[in-house]
Amino acid sequence: MARPSYRKRAALGAETFEIVVKGRLSPTLVAAIDGFEVSRCDHGLTHLIGWVPDQARLHSLLELLRDLNIELSSVNPVRSNEPGPSAGGTTQGVPCG
Repeated sequence: MARPSYRKRAALGAETFEIVVKGRLSPTLVAAIDGFEVSRCDHGLTHLIGWVPDQARLHSLLELLRDLNIELSSVNPVRSNEPGPSAGGTTQGVPCG
């Protein structure tokens, strides 16, 4: 029985994610999280949406947030037909507030 190649498995892991954190992020931090945009800020939560090519990128972003003591509320895959951030209402590099 043939095993799937790692390249195929990596491609299957690529998708858009919404990462919800508690509190507000500074403009510097938002800019440092390359490829993610602030989607909305409400109820004391900040929503970041971005394309994640593989699990390693997702884990590195989550480690960055952890190292900065930013509390996660949730990490959610965003279902869409197109790669990249979902359409509508995103503002890159602008903190909530």
